[in-house]
Amino acid sequence: MDIEALLASGQVVGYQLNELSLTGVTLDGVDFSTSQLSQCRFSQCTFRACRFNELVLQSSVWLDCVFEQCQFNNSQFIEVELSNNRWLDCQLDASVWQQVTANNLQLARCQGEAASWVECQFEQLQVSDCELPQSIWENCALLSSGWTGTTLTGADFQACLLNNSCFERSPAQGLTLTECTLDDLVVSDANWANLRCYCFSPQQNLRFDTVDLNSANFADTDLTACTFSACLFEATNFMAATLLNCQLTKCQAANVTWLNARLSSCDLSKNLLTQNIWLGSRLEQVSFQGSDLFESDFQHATFVECHFSRAHTLNTLFEDWQP
Repeated sequence: MDIEALLASGQVVGYQLNELSLTGVTLDGVDFSTSQLSQCRFSQCTFRACRFNELVLQSSVWLDCVFEQCQFNNSQFIEVELSNNRWLDCQLDASVWQQVTANNLQLARCQGEAASWVECQFEQLQVSDCELPQSIWENCALLSSGWTGTTLTGADFQACLLNNSCFERSPAQGLTLTECTLDDLVVSDANWANLRCYCFSPQQNLRFDTVDLNSANFADTDLTACTFSACLFEATNFMAATLLNCQLTKCQAANVTWLNARLSSCDLSKNLLTQNIWLGSRLEQVSFQGSDLFESDFQHATFVECHFSRAHTLNTLFEDWQP
């Protein structure tokens, strides 16, 4: 098969190519759709406006490659290695990435609705201005990844490592985090309303700055040294959660549920905490100084060295509390 002539024709549709090797090639508008590529190697190649729809790429390597305005809709990447790749303005809708290893992968302005990443290992992943709603991330290592201006509405992260990752201006309403590791995670200037956090192992040093966490679920979570600054917590659920050395600063947290929660050495001063439910909670060295506790319910709560100076406690219930 004359590979050069085939590529020059621009039509590589439905082919099965094995052990193809290309170096320093620039391809414009080539259609690889429905093809199967196995044990191929691409190095220092540039792909512009190429179509890889329904492609199956297996056991292959792409090194120092650039993809611009390419389509990968419904494609499958299986045991693929990507190193120093840049994907710009690409379409990845419903694509499946399985056991992909990537070092220094950059995704910018890409569309990837309902795309799936399974058992992938990423180092230095940078995602900017992408649309990845309803995407699925399962058993992936995403350590120190950066997400800027990227939409993750309805996305689902399952058993992923997100340590030291940063989400900035990345809306993710309805995001689900299940059994993930989140140590040193930073989220800022984002709408994460209706977050579902089912990460029940201890998490530490999380930081949320100016994040909408209305109706989020943190029930049964174990948080240490976490900071929430200028966040929205309307109707958020912390039922049976454990918080140690955590801080809420300038938060709007009305109608929050803390039923049977355990808080120790936490600073909740100068927040709006109206109509919160604290029934059965245990509070040790917790500061509510200067907070608005209007109509909050602390019935059957246990207090140990807590501080309420300058707190607003109009209609606040303290019946049957325990010192």
